[in-house]
Amino acid sequence: MWIPVPPEGYGGIEVVVSLLTEELVARGHDVTLFASGDSKTKATLRSAYEVAPTERIWEVEPDAVHVGSAYQFAAATYESGEGFDLIHDHTDQLGVAFAACVPSPVIHTVHLPLDERRREFLGRFDDDVYLTAISDYQRKEASELTWQGTVPNAVDVDAFTFREKKDDFVLCIGRICERKGQDLAIGVARRAGVPIMLAGRVHSKELDFFEERVLPHVDGESVRFAGEVSNETKRDLMSRARALLFPVREPEPFGLVLVEAAASGTPVVGTPSGAVPEIVLEGETGFLAGKVAGMAAALERLDEISPTRCREVAVERFHPRAMADRYELLYQDVLSQL
Repeated sequence: MWIPVPPEGYGGIEVVVSLLTEELVARGHDVTLFASGDSKTKATLRSAYEVAPTERIWEVEPDAVHVGSAYQFAAATYESGEGFDLIHDHTDQLGVAFAACVPSPVIHTVHLPLDERRREFLGRFDDDVYLTAISDYQRKEASELTWQGTVPNAVDVDAFTFREKKDDFVLCIGRICERKGQDLAIGVARRAGVPIMLAGRVHSKELDFFEERVLPHVDGESVRFAGEVSNETKRDLMSRARALLFPVREPEPFGLVLVEAAASGTPVVGTPSGAVPEIVLEGETGFLAGKVAGMAAALERLDEISPTRCREVAVERFHPRAMADRYELLYQDVLSQL
């Protein structure tokens, strides 16, 4: 709701929702997508906002209007004798909190990090929703919750350009913040003697980090900064980079850019925390290292990684078809319990 589906730039959850929706429609499912009116889909589109209220992201009111409108419509169609077999919720808290108020079963995919407060919140409504994780790491971190299953996210593998021959730079792409570790990426590239391209949105609340620990190093040569880039530019950078650096400071529940790199035939050098070891196959699609020195050393071993194998793994494990296959099984499992 905050960003059109699919997004033109930043918007990981919106990418996943779009890929799943279009794949389910292609398989003959009758799908209604609740998203902003400027979204594009082959499903039936219903909207509380004609234009995505991106500038109000994380405010309670727009989120409440979106979820309330969707659940109100779901309840009304059920009373009319039609209704939805199930509701697949990709929102944050409100979709979970009011799941018991709609007659259709609600599956909630947990996309965001499971900090203590979110775990406690989900535990309060554990009996009202069917929780789905996007990684095994996520389930282990909150093993006290009742999980219905694990379905890894997907990317539009076919839309990413595969290149065997790479240019002489490494890429670090994502929201510019301390959590993502762009300052560490700069240190890795400098230690390895490789130019680095940084790309990503700078939110106002993270401006200090950017101005103090990233911007002073940007010289237009050894360290370049592209800002937030379009999907087309992202795919171009992904395909040309020698490697994607992923030096996150905090565990990630997934990491779509890791899969996007593999789809481009580009190896990943990243921190072995969170779900990263589930996505990056050590010595096969990249290398895992916990410190700057280790990541820099890994950049010297990139010739050991086959770009073709990276692409094959992306197709086998993270294609929209693979995601839809697993969600269909999960849907059937939920419906069989009613």
